[in-house]
Amino acid sequence: MELKEFYREINGDYQDALGRLLNEALIKKFLLKYLNDTTFTELQKAILQKDIGESIHYAHNLKGIGANLSITPLTQRAHDLTEFLRRQNTIPQKLFLEVKATHEKLIDLLKQL
Repeated sequence: MELKEFYREINGDYQDALGRLLNEALIKKFLLKYLNDTTFTELQKAILQKDIGESIHYAHNLKGIGANLSITPLTQRAHDLTEFLRRQNTIPQKLFLEVKATHEKLIDLLKQL
């Protein structure tokens, strides 16, 4: 799969990523690092333990990863989760499942790069 196709499939912003990271080799390098990143796993663990503080921390980190890589759906869903956790101080299962689905799609597409 080509990088532009990856960004189309994930509904990300290829041009934004290119503007931030300057070339496709760097974009791909940082995208592939996500395969070994533990942020989502740590978020899932915090959610299961109902640890609001840690959940906010990891959801916010995931939002930053998405923003830096211009993966719009990950950024938006992690943002929504972060803000809900901050305001409501409860675990929103539906929002977490949306983040999880986005993460899983991202992993599947990254394996095709």
